[in-house]
Amino acid sequence: TAFIGRNGAGKTNILKAIKFATKCLVDSQLSNDEINFNISITFSVGGVIYEYEIIGYTFLGFSEEMNFLEDGVRKILFSRNKKSLNIFNVDKELVIEGNSLSSFVIRALFPENLVSDILKHIFKFMNSIRYMDFLDNSKPSSVISRENLQRWIMLNRNGDLNEDVIFKILQMYFHDKDLFGELSSLLGGNGLGLLSHIGIENLGNDFYVVYFYSSEGDEFVFNNLSFGTRRVVHLLTSMLYDKASVALIEQPEDGIHPGLLQKIIQLLRDYANPNQFILTSHSPYVLNRLKPEEIRMVDMKEGKTRVRALDAKEIEIANDFIENEGALSEFIDSIEEL
Repeated sequence: TAFIGRNGAGKTNILKAIKFATKCLVDSQLSNDEINFNISITFSVGGVIYEYEIIGYTFLGFSEEMNFLEDGVRKILFSRNKKSLNIFNVDKELVIEGNSLSSFVIRALFPENLVSDILKHIFKFMNSIRYMDFLDNSKPSSVISRENLQRWIMLNRNGDLNEDVIFKILQMYFHDKDLFGELSSLLGGNGLGLLSHIGIENLGNDFYVVYFYSSEGDEFVFNNLSFGTRRVVHLLTSMLYDKASVALIEQPEDGIHPGLLQKIIQLLRDYANPNQFILTSHSPYVLNRLKPEEIRMVDMKEGKTRVRALDAKEIEIANDFIENEGALSEFIDSIEEL
């Protein structure tokens, strides 16, 4: 799925809203500065469709409601109005103080309850959603100790900073050689042809360096790779290691050659099942690798971001246009001009 629209339409805000909604179903509480919002999200886990809404009020707390659809009928899983929480199949109303989130409270207080069991499955799905903007310009240390790797595993495991990329590669090297080999292959001549391979050098005393080798045999540490190459290494490492249920990817085209970009989009498609990739993009090279039904048009009207899929007639016209006249990006441009 790709969000397409002009600058300022709100594409990035949509991804951030999705991530914030997932946070509300994963974290234990909201911070005090997270106020004045209204987010509603519909998602599917295990073939069941859920609807979750949270509304924040300045100085007045917040309300939450989660529904599920059963045989086309909407049923309430839990409902909260400020301090009062009502749970499906729990007779008494609960009182919640502070900014504790309902999903966390239910899982903590009723671990054996049916609702808690459902929320654990939802937690697993939501906790593996990744927001990838790749804006981190930090330069991580080239030398990593096994001690620091173990500390990272205990504290983080799923970060998206440049430093995390190196840790993830080392973790794959030590504990999943097949996955490490797959990453090296995808970057190498049998994949994108961006590098020759990845190598790990043991400096002694459990200190290691990750090297990236060019087809000419030159070796580079991560910091010395080009901006575009770092982005590709970052993206593929996260894709393989995180196994994200949903990957939210900001403008994958930045710093990447159009020919390579088209290969990457096809690679994401190959890895998309059962995972989901949601992109924002301005690039015609991205659009032209997508299907009309995968496009979501984004625009801004009266200060509000609106999102829509192409309707059935537009999809039919788009497919005919692609077959007989031009590229999907040209068709999308003609829609945006209307």
